[in-house]
Amino acid sequence: MDYDVLVVSAYQSIREGIKQDVLEKLGGFDPSKVYATMSGKEAIKTIDDVVAGGGRVGVAIVDLKALEVDGLGVLEHLASNYPSIPIIMTSGGDAISDAPTFVGKGAYAYFPKGGRVESLLGLVRSALDKQTKA
Repeated sequence: MDYDVLVVSAYQSIREGIKQDVLEKLGGFDPSKVYATMSGKEAIKTIDDVVAGGGRVGVAIVDLKALEVDGLGVLEHLASNYPSIPIIMTSGGDAISDAPTFVGKGAYAYFPKGGRVESLLGLVRSALDKQTKA
């Protein structure tokens, strides 16, 4: 696919697991265009660099738990600077009650940690379809 994908989480097992699922189960992605960062600050810089270099970010999967700048900060930056990029927010525990807040701030969707991988990949496919039709 001709899109870059960004995965943001402070937890290595989560970010690397999602990256592998996108590469192996969705297929068609250049591995060098699927970025996994632990820091919100790094995520923002990565997206800024990709866009400045003419790349197209197809979807950002952002965990509420990110270092330096949390997931909400990443969401706010992306929603105001790159409103066409679909953002899938993810978190665990009690944060599910925050899902309407995430969507109200510009998230495309919310996915709870511990949910079925197939459901997350379905959201990613849907977000990419949205990009293709734009």
